[in-house]
Amino acid sequence: MNSEHLQIVKELLHSKISLQNHSYPEYYRIYNNKLKVSYLVKILDNSTQQYNLLLQLQKEYQYLQELSNCEYIVKPIELIIDNNSTYLIMEDPGGLLLNHYIPAKGLQANDAFHIIQQILNALKFFNKAEIIHKLINPYNILIQPSDASIRIFNFQLSAKVNKKKPADNIEKIYPEYIQYFPPEQTGKTNITIDFRSDYYSFGMCILKLLCGHTIFSTPIKDRFDIVTYILSCEINPYFFTNLGIENKYANILNKLLTKDKEDRYPNFVEIEKDLHTAFHKKSRTSVNIEIPNFSPDLSILTEKYYNFGTVSVTYTKAVRTVGKQNIPFLLYVNGSPSYGKSSFIEELRKSSSYIKNELFSMYCYEDRFEYKPFIGISKLLHSLFSTLQHISKSKYNELVENIKNLFHINHLDYSYYEAQLFFPKAKKKNNSYLGKIRDNKSIYIEGYIKILELLGNLEYIVICTLDNIHWGDKETAEIIQNILLKSNSKILFILSFNPDQV
Repeated sequence: MNSEHLQIVKELLHSKISLQNHSYPEYYRIYNNKLKVSYLVKILDNSTQQYNLLLQLQKEYQYLQELSNCEYIVKPIELIIDNNSTYLIMEDPGGLLLNHYIPAKGLQANDAFHIIQQILNALKFFNKAEIIHKLINPYNILIQPSDASIRIFNFQLSAKVNKKKPADNIEKIYPEYIQYFPPEQTGKTNITIDFRSDYYSFGMCILKLLCGHTIFSTPIKDRFDIVTYILSCEINPYFFTNLGIENKYANILNKLLTKDKEDRYPNFVEIEKDLHTAFHKKSRTSVNIEIPNFSPDLSILTEKYYNFGTVSVTYTKAVRTVGKQNIPFLLYVNGSPSYGKSSFIEELRKSSSYIKNELFSMYCYEDRFEYKPFIGISKLLHSLFSTLQHISKSKYNELVENIKNLFHINHLDYSYYEAQLFFPKAKKKNNSYLGKIRDNKSIYIEGYIKILELLGNLEYIVICTLDNIHWGDKETAEIIQNILLKSNSKILFILSFNPDQV
């Protein structure tokens, strides 16, 4: 059988690169920049007559097909037996192995949680399909550095639930994999494998993400030494705190990595609940931050990531950085990216999982191609209404009245009120307000000043702008600075795509 994909793979075999994820048969990345094609390929030499490996490859393809709707796995293309070789061809999502991505001392908690949440979502999907992965570890997870999205692969040992299967022969499994094995998967116990076995491997991944290593602080190459340690290691919360893990995470790890699977979490609901509690626990202590002078230094959050080359990456990174501060704020994003509007908004939505602040609201409106700036303003105000309800009722009502009085209206909708009041020089055309606003910066500034005056009621503000025409020059910055100095806000970051222009 000869397919278009197989033909391309064969032509590019000379350029194949091993993923080095310790799998056999190996996974290769095969790509050609000119043809703009890239595959992940697993190739089995049939002449070796290792029928068990052929069966593994066929099952792996079967499981990939069953899970093809899961966004967290590498997508299968086809399995082809051709002459003396069998090819498992998959889409290449790009990225690098998670094991190569994690720094020696682990990731920041917020960054780790984004990855942890994705792995958990994948495991929930596997659960519904009644598939136990059995090789959940950073060597079998690809991650995109730009947005930290992951794809899981290598289902060669996977099995269906309730299907009796002999223990895997650890002599044929790489030591790097075995350190993520639960006791029941080592072949040294009489305990059956089920979903809770993947929970154990998941817990070991969390440990690796948080501190840079598993329960093995130093590498052990001998398979049987690894198994002996897994079976003898006394797991308790103190074990993890001695590794520098905070108590709130140590308690979760203790319930995931306990040797007796009956003592592990019984389901995903409890795991997810405890993870969200631990990673999003809010500090009730007050935060005192000096008001910085409004200067080009305020753009440093994006400048650090500017070389990533795309708007979405730059802003996702910036939002995550700001979000790590445990302070309440409103985030207002305006403008539309030139690198694909929908993908940008999706990136920001992903990054919102990093925000642990008490007050968080985000709306990105798209005006570059659709000319709808007023919808954005109105939705911003609706966001204010919903996110400010945690403050005192009197202050909330006061802010609502201020907004109504400013607009001279009794309600807010998504039509033309804000166009008339924020941009009085704009002209109506075919029930919408077009072009001229974009050509007159002072009109834009006039509206945004009024917004900033309202935002002065908030304790903290973060504003991102993609369109430098609004405030990408000294004149605009000075106007905004004067407004801010008179406001009650304690801190403001204005993040511009081009750091040199703010």
